[in-house]
Amino acid sequence: MDSQPPGNLKIELLGENELTLDMDAILALPSPQRCTLKDIMEKVDGLHAIANGFFRQEDVFTDYAFEVWRGE
Repeated sequence: MDSQPPGNLKIELLGENELTLDMDAILALPSPQRCTLKDIMEKVDGLHAIANGFFRQEDVFTDYAFEVWRGE
């Protein structure tokens, strides 16, 4: 799995009515889009699947690390 962004990652300053939900995986749209709550949840779930696919690799983090994090 490739963990690198396609090209240089450029994070723009947030504008009015914008927010960052998560930085494990990102979706950078070229322009604002109106979305339903269902669309947003599907996009967030998809991004979490990408992040989990990376973090769950044995050579990235161990099961022990996840056990410790759950205990915090």
